[in-house]
Formats: sequence, structure tokens, C-alpha cells
Amino acid sequence: MAPKSSNSTDDVTALIVCFFAIMFVIYKKLEPTINKYTIFFQNLDWIMIQANFLFVLLSLFGYGLVTFSSIKYFQKIMSEKREKQIAEEERINGFIETLKNTLKLDFNEFQYSYEIEETLEKANEKLNKIPATIKEEFNSKIVEFLSSAKQILSNKKNQERELSLENKKKEELDKKEKEEFEKQVDKLFEYKNKLNSKEAIPINHNYSDQVISEAEDRMRFFLDKEKVIKSIREEAIEYYKKIKDINSVPGGIGNFQEEIYLGVIEDIKSGKIKLKPKIEYTGKLLEKNFYYAKKIDENTKKKAIAQGFRHVRGVDLNGKLVGGGFYIKKEANSEGDYHFYMKHLFSEINSRMKIEHSINGKRVDIAYVRGGKNTLKIGIEIETGKNKLDQLARKIQWLNKNFNYWVFVCPRKFLPKYSRYVDHQKSFCLTPKKAKEKLRELIATI
Repeated sequence: MAPKSSNSTDDVTALIVCFFAIMFVIYKKLEPTINKYTIFFQNLDWIMIQANFLFVLLSLFGYGLVTFSSIKYFQKIMSEKREKQIAEEERINGFIETLKNTLKLDFNEFQYSYEIEETLEKANEKLNKIPATIKEEFNSKIVEFLSSAKQILSNKKNQERELSLENKKKEELDKKEKEEFEKQVDKLFEYKNKLNSKEAIPINHNYSDQVISEAEDRMRFFLDKEKVIKSIREEAIEYYKKIKDINSVPGGIGNFQEEIYLGVIEDIKSGKIKLKPKIEYTGKLLEKNFYYAKKIDENTKKKAIAQGFRHVRGVDLNGKLVGGGFYIKKEANSEGDYHFYMKHLFSEINSRMKIEHSINGKRVDIAYVRGGKNTLKIGIEIETGKNKLDQLARKIQWLNKNFNYWVFVCPRKFLPKYSRYVDHQKSFCLTPKKAKEKLRELIATI
């Protein structure tokens, strides 16, 4: 409990009593002198009486000044004592307030046991800082508070332990269900693969809809992959029909294609694949170096292969796979297949499109050139992400100087790299599909 403070009225009363006590002492000290001078003054004339009276007044003033200073000093002592008492009261009240707030904590509000432990630890730290004299009055409440907190903490840990066990059991059950699901999918996939049909399914089956759907997706992917592998193998066989060294693979192909080419090499060496004699070309040279496979007959395809063409797969400007692919004949082996056939696809947009158009000794991949009254020059560069910064800077400077408009054409994944170099007003960075639309727009409106 906080100690009771002294009453301010008692302090004032004590001060007044002290004042009169001092005045009484002063009077007693001066009484003989006053009596002596009173007798003496009776024998003197009026001037002497006044002088002695003045002396008495001055003496009284001096004693009064001393008394006033004493009272002021006494007041200062009493004031400091009072301030200390107030500070002590505030300190004790602060401890009491901290104690009450701590005892109000509700540990049921916390979701996890570690939160209860941390809060309880901080509460104990606060309680340890409170003087024992103050805690004594609240001892029963403190004991009840700590006991309740520990019980809540114990219950929460038990709940978490039980929940952890339940989750572990659920995970194990989910794992078993997943394993069983995968076993059924594998079994159904093997059945479909055996019959080479994604729709095949046993008559008397107990497969769920999810298992059937997963097995069909897996079979669809498998069949699509087989088609791709078959197509690449055919390309590889055609490739090795026209070269002497069958121990090498063409440059610019991915790891997946390279594995298939290496497999074809092994099959050729083991005799599983027998290369037919190279077709001898006896007719006229083909006029172009780019053909759609679906637009030429078998005889032309054979002539193309005999003349050094390669059959490649590819996509059109809209990003869709072109059925049958292309037959191409590149002048530079360093040029990629994608870059080569993209040039030819863009050249088909308009009859004024020119492939490898040259200006002052430098060439642009495709150029649209229109003279006369409505002169218009548009440059198109097919980009595959292989440019160095200095090369790119020189190319941009040249494009700005020689064309009204120019376009970087690149796959979507390279747009961030090249978009920073265009202003989207006279220069653009677009996917093949968007570039096709932009070119038609510029040609039609300008």
C-alpha cells in the first residue's frame, strides 16, 4: 500500500506556531534592553527619545529579517519533503498500475503456445521489478494469475501436440491415396499404351474420373512426343542422306533434337537404318530457296533435298505450327533456321518486301520500300537474343538514319531486352503476330 501523505493544513499550523515562538524569544531577549532604555528615555529630551526609538525599530527590523529568512528556509525544507513524498507516491502508483495491467492479461486470446510463453516471460520480468511490499497485498491474485497462465500454456501445448499428430496421420493418408492414385494412372496408361490409343479403357473397370482424365492426358502427351520424335528422326535421316560425315550433328539444334540425331547415327552404323543412294538431280534448279512442304509435290521435295535443301519444322507469324514444315536452303550456315524462314514469312506480307535489302554496304533482314509521292521505307530485323550491345547500338543508329519506321521482331521472352531501345512511335519491338499487324497498318495508312 502507498504511505499516507501529511496534511497541508498541519504544515501551515506548524509554520505559524514556529513564527510566534521565534517572536516570543526575540521579545524576551530584548525586554531588559527595552525597559532600560525606557527609563533612560524618561530623563532625556525629545530628540534622544526619537533616536533611541529609531534604534529599537532597527533592532526589531533586524530580528524580523532573521526570522523571515528562517521561515523561508523552513518552507523550502517542507516543500522538498513534500516533493519527495509526491514522487514516491507516483513511483508506487506506477508499480501498482503495472501490476494491475499485468494481472489483466488473458492468455486464452493467443493462438500458439510460443506466444503464451513469450508473453508470460515478459510478465514475470515486470513482476520481478515490483517491490515485495507492494506485491504482498496482491499475492493471492499473482499466484492465481501465474497458475492460470501455466495451465493455459499446458493445455495449448497438448492441443498442438494432438493437432500435429492428426496432421501427420492426414499427410500419411494423403500420401497413400496419392500413391494409389499414381498406381492406377500408371496401370491405365500402360493399357492405353499397349493398344496405342488414349481413349482405350477396360470394360469392367473401377477407375475414377480423375484417374481416367490423368491417364488420358499422359497418353496424349506421349503420343504428341512420339510424333515429334518421329518427325525429327525423319529430318535427321534426310540430313544424313546428303552429307558424307555421319559422325556430326548440325549446329543450332537443342539438346532434345541432338539426342535424336545421335540415336539416328547409331541406328545407321548398326544397320537399322539404311540410307538410300543420294538422289541425283538432272533437272532445272529450283527457283527459290524457301518452300512450304505442303505446297510442293513429292518429286519437288526430292529435287530440293538433292539440291541441298533441308526439311525443317516451324511456326507461322501467328505462332501456330505449320503443318508439314518448310524446305529451306541457307546460304550462310551460321544463320539459324528460325531466322531464315521468318524472313521469308514476312516477305509474303507485301510484294514490295525485300529480303536482305542493302543500303550503303549494310543489310536489313527485310525492307518495305515504296518510292514516288508517298515514299515509305520500313526496316524489319528478326532478333533471336544473340546481339552484343555495341552491335545493337550501331544497328539502331543505321536504322534511324535510313528508314521512316523500323521494327524489332522477336519472341515474347525477348521483348523486355529489345523494348528499351524503341520509342513506340517510329520504332517498335513486337512479336511476329503483332509485327505483321503493325506493318499492314503502316503500309495501308501512310
